[in-house]
Amino acid sequence: MDQVTGDQTQVPVVPPAPIPPPPIPPGQVPPVQPMVGSVQKEQLVIPAKPQEKVALKEVSEDMELEPAVEGWVEQMKEEREISLLQPVTDDHGQVVLANAPSVTQDKIVVPLTSQGMVQGLKRSVTDGARWLAEWVKRLRQMFGDRVVFKR
Repeated sequence: MDQVTGDQTQVPVVPPAPIPPPPIPPGQVPPVQPMVGSVQKEQLVIPAKPQEKVALKEVSEDMELEPAVEGWVEQMKEEREISLLQPVTDDHGQVVLANAPSVTQDKIVVPLTSQGMVQGLKRSVTDGARWLAEWVKRLRQMFGDRVVFKR
């Protein structure tokens, strides 16, 4: 701010007023002003990359083996039981896997009676008995006849 000192009076210098935009003729839409908020400043514009297009190749299970790999690859048509000749050991000599455990079809006993499950499904969703009954219902869907009620 320029000021004159001495016997003269001090007059502050005022910047000129901004020039107003020209009037918009009727029927025209005013130009859109760019937004200057913080959200718009923080957005990063990443140009879209064209998507890669790859030709799909359908592979069927009945494919013929090439002669070069025929001796190396054996096609298995059915599932077989895998039995180990020797137990699998780690670097320290400890047995990690002796034989694959056989799957047993044990019964799953749930902590509800069949009558308790029916009553629990009628309860409010905020009640714990309802959720226990829903859990038992889910187990019965997953495991079928293996799930038995307590006596």
